[in-house]
Amino acid sequence: MKLEPRLTGKIIAIGFAPFIMQFAMSLVGILQNTTILKYGGDEALTAMTIFFTVLTVIMMPLMGIGQGAQPIIGYNYGAKQYDRVKKCFKLAMIASTCFLTSGFLITQFASGFLFSLFSKDTGSLRELTILTMRICTCTFPFVAIQMMGGQFFQAIGKPVQASIVSLSRQILFLIPALLLMPVLFESIGLRPIYGVYWAFPFSDLSASIITSIFVYREFRTWKKFTVLS
Repeated sequence: MKLEPRLTGKIIAIGFAPFIMQFAMSLVGILQNTTILKYGGDEALTAMTIFFTVLTVIMMPLMGIGQGAQPIIGYNYGAKQYDRVKKCFKLAMIASTCFLTSGFLITQFASGFLFSLFSKDTGSLRELTILTMRICTCTFPFVAIQMMGGQFFQAIGKPVQASIVSLSRQILFLIPALLLMPVLFESIGLRPIYGVYWAFPFSDLSASIITSIFVYREFRTWKKFTVLS
């Protein structure tokens, strides 16, 4: 088998979005831990580590939904069955929203129980971890579009949109928020570590708005194709 430059280029382009997203997550992780240590110390970093362990469990079903929807979306998009693509995307959105809402309810009302799975501490670490969970997940019922958007554009072979949507949360919003919000909170007399926590729901919600615009514009172009056909 010989490599076909044109086909290889397409494969690299489509795979660029998840690659750069993983790379960005590493950079954000470094900045995030440095910022938390600066404003909250080891205790705040421990609280965030516990939260991210819980977050991983919440996000795993969404990864399965997105990866399961991708081949269905891609196949039907290639066949110009746009109604089926929309239906699959809608079902993936509904399922993702259900999981995220469940995660929201659990972290809001059972955060103490979740913390007890990791530590028997009853003091400040427990209070800080509960606060971390509640703040960082407060926008979860509204962010399914951001979770599914990148995989949607990747499935229909649009690497530019997929990259922008995938990077909007990490690069466009989260990094500036991690740098600026602690300073803003400190300037108004609040603990700067709270600014670090609020950076996460801010970036989630902002990226969801951007993704919604991209998806809406994509769906509008399909209406033109349907009329022409």
